[in-house]
Amino acid sequence: MRNRRGLLQLEGLTERIVPAVSIRAVDGDLLISGIANTNGGLQKLWVNVTGDNQVSIYDGGTGFGTGGGKDRGTYSVTGDLIFNLSNRKDSVVVAFQSDFTLDGSVTANLYNGDDFFRIVHASDGGDDAQILGSVTVDCGNGNDEVVIDNDNGGGDGFIIQGGVSVNGGAGKDRVALNDTTSDPLTIGSGVTLTRVNTVDIATNADNVSISGNVIINASADKLIANTINMGTGVTAALTIAGALAITGGQGNDTVNISDTSVVDVVPAQDDVLEISINLDRGTNNTTLTSVQFGTNGTDADMNYTGGTGTDNVTFASTNAVSGDAVFVLGNGTNSLEVSNGTTFDANVTITGGKAGDVIDFNNSIVSGLLSATLGNGTNSLTSGGTIAGGLTYSGGSNDDTVTLSNGDGLAGDVSISTGAGIDSVTISNATAVAVTSLTVDLGIDSAGDTLTYDSVFDALITILNQGSGDTVTSVP
Repeated sequence: MRNRRGLLQLEGLTERIVPAVSIRAVDGDLLISGIANTNGGLQKLWVNVTGDNQVSIYDGGTGFGTGGGKDRGTYSVTGDLIFNLSNRKDSVVVAFQSDFTLDGSVTANLYNGDDFFRIVHASDGGDDAQILGSVTVDCGNGNDEVVIDNDNGGGDGFIIQGGVSVNGGAGKDRVALNDTTSDPLTIGSGVTLTRVNTVDIATNADNVSISGNVIINASADKLIANTINMGTGVTAALTIAGALAITGGQGNDTVNISDTSVVDVVPAQDDVLEISINLDRGTNNTTLTSVQFGTNGTDADMNYTGGTGTDNVTFASTNAVSGDAVFVLGNGTNSLEVSNGTTFDANVTITGGKAGDVIDFNNSIVSGLLSATLGNGTNSLTSGGTIAGGLTYSGGSNDDTVTLSNGDGLAGDVSISTGAGIDSVTISNATAVAVTSLTVDLGIDSAGDTLTYDSVFDALITILNQGSGDTVTSVP
């Protein structure tokens, strides 16, 4: 009998991935790719900019100075600085050690994992550090953080001549631009943030300047809550010479804009929308504090759009909007509160929804027409300020309350239609008449409505649909 020889088999080896960073220079570009050495549970790279277009790379680096970790050498970068990293937890810091310049752009592909990427002007050299190109970061999936700040401590500037673009990908992502530092940061060609859920710009600093549009769009992340913080507590913290567009998702969104100026860069074009806030569904809260949208006499238009949830919009402290302002609050229970000292140079248009809206203009100034259409909920409109271009109010089938406590601040044509329901209209503190016509429609219903107005309007007022249960009082 012939013996059969056994078949030889190879046993599979356990996969072992050894961290390795590849560094290649191609036509002036420097490409850094692969897996960095581990430090503190992260794959860490520290790239020090040590001269104009000169970088020193530390694999597993930990700090400024020598950078720690393994010294991978110094390289000339006359083109772009490019990172292609791993699906692990990558941490990368690009630190300008003085007032040096990179002539090209910085591009980072972080891939998946919870990654951290920071660019910082880290040391005072008596002048500005610069990136003459743009900064582009693709985060991949995971919870990622991208930080660009100026922390040189000497007041020198950090200038990015091109734009900043970050795609957060799936996960909860954050982008911070000068969120903890106070030295000036300038971005020369706009900021585009896609699928970024937390944004902090100039939240602890002044003199952050962005030329070009600022576009923040987190709509693809669906139910993730988004928080946008721009400027905090410092006069002229943030200046944007371009349009500002914020788009939230279906979750709860919070927008805080403070001490921010949006400059109308094309004042001759009335069809340009300079400020757009669209927060979709969820419970949304927007607070504007000491903002200046455009300058007096220009046309920096503003548009706010809510969704089916509750929307609360607050103009806190002193604010100025130079163009038309449009608020579409959606079908939730909504509020729009405008603080004392806030001014609107043009028209203000408000559209509510089905669940009821509370509108309070306090002692603010509207130079154009104030138009409010508030739907079928229980609604109220209150103003103690100036409405110089006329007022149009339209309520719905439920109870409406209109209180105008500064009759001397009314001008133009005033038309108030409360619709059905138990409604109340009060116009007081009028000693002189700047109104050209005053019409109050109490609605076709059997409910008992109340109208109280100063007698100086007797010759101008027209009352429609006054029923037997309605009370109309002319106050001497």
